[in-house]
Amino acid sequence: MELEFKSGHFALNRTTLETMIILDVNEEEDTLLLLCPKTEKEEWYPKADYNLFVRDGSTWKVQGPPIRLTNEQLTQMERQSNKNNISERFR
Repeated sequence: MELEFKSGHFALNRTTLETMIILDVNEEEDTLLLLCPKTEKEEWYPKADYNLFVRDGSTWKVQGPPIRLTNEQLTQMERQSNKNNISERFR
């Protein structure tokens, strides 16, 4: 299944589940110029590492190959998120 990456759409990293904004697509090299909203940093990444994150009516849907993360990886991500949330409360 070929995904239609276009400027202005959102890409979802298959490993970190981080959402990025697509700025440009290089079809010859199969790369995407992505903008990270948190750091405002632009970099080229391979298309194979990203799924397309699109709006379908009133819901968001992920298009592309299935994302497979182990329970250990999900638990670790949740722990990191909880630590960030707790520290933000005490600032």
